[in-house]
Amino acid sequence: MYARRCLAVVLLLPAAAAALETDPRAPVHVTADRAVIEEKTGISRFTGSVRLTQGSLTVEGDEVVVHAEPPRGKVTRIVVTGRPARFRQRPAPEAAFVTGQARRMVYETASARLVLEGAAHLVQGPNEFSGERIEYDTRRSVVTARGGGGTPRVRTILQPKDAAP
Repeated sequence: MYARRCLAVVLLLPAAAAALETDPRAPVHVTADRAVIEEKTGISRFTGSVRLTQGSLTVEGDEVVVHAEPPRGKVTRIVVTGRPARFRQRPAPEAAFVTGQARRMVYETASARLVLEGAAHLVQGPNEFSGERIEYDTRRSVVTARGGGGTPRVRTILQPKDAAP
């Protein structure tokens, strides 16, 4: 039961302020080479070509770690690592997918903040953001990007709202 609750809230890794209304009610499917669920610590670790889907949400990485507060299983943090780790989710039926990739992605449930680190790239509709680190505040729809390391500068493409598709 605890493992099922952990997986059910992995959908909290949104890339957009809202997901499809049907996403939370969709079944969670996880494939991985290995799964270790530690009920006492509240840590669930999925490793080896991990692919998680729920409704329009897809998360892929080498490892997905879900941190939850025992004993109730309230998820506090989700960490996805990969070369690269990727996600995609449709925020509304008529909207394009929001996609992102980085070497590491962390979602903090309390602040609803998604952080992409290491060659980070986020596509939100016609707009694109690239940098070493991208923070996405899903509640306020605010993107903050910075360069550093292998990507010393931030690259942003913002399309005018009245631009033809």
